[in-house]
Amino acid sequence: MKKYFLMLALLALAAAKPVQAQLMLHGDHGAMAGCHTTQNNHEVHYTAYLIPPGERQGIVLEWLCEQVPSPGLLRATIDLMDSSARETLATVTLVQLPASGTAGAVKLLELPPKIYPAGIIELDHEIKSSGRYEFQIGFGKNPLAEEMVRIPFTVGEGGAEINLLWQILLVAALAGVAGVGFWVYNRRR
Repeated sequence: MKKYFLMLALLALAAAKPVQAQLMLHGDHGAMAGCHTTQNNHEVHYTAYLIPPGERQGIVLEWLCEQVPSPGLLRATIDLMDSSARETLATVTLVQLPASGTAGAVKLLELPPKIYPAGIIELDHEIKSSGRYEFQIGFGKNPLAEEMVRIPFTVGEGGAEINLLWQILLVAALAGVAGVGFWVYNRRR
């Protein structure tokens, strides 16, 4: 009987992280589904981390997508999933968008055109204020605005409480599974 309870507990723990990752990747996010988007025949995966002040080696950082909870040092990784994107020049620009629309965007950072044969683009940038932001990835020598891959995200504009709600629900579900396992274990004892 102890083996049954131990197996149930291990199964619940093993399932916890993939379930949390699934919850983070799903939802109605318009053109971008979680941290993954396909635009203009280019498939891109995006991950961001908010680096706390005085970063310590070995700390676990929360994986963020479209909603960054607060301003600070943002570390972003953009993965070019299709091989054609890895074989051509790519330009990455980070812009802050105005309150409405996209006209009047302020360019904060631009990486020079470069070929990324491994398909991994990494960058750090200090986000100083709340608002709407966007990574724009252009391909070729003179990328056209309408052919860019756009990765929008918000900083400090809510949404973190939704992620917290999913985490609370996940913990409650795991506690429920553990409770049922404990009840079954004690019932047969």
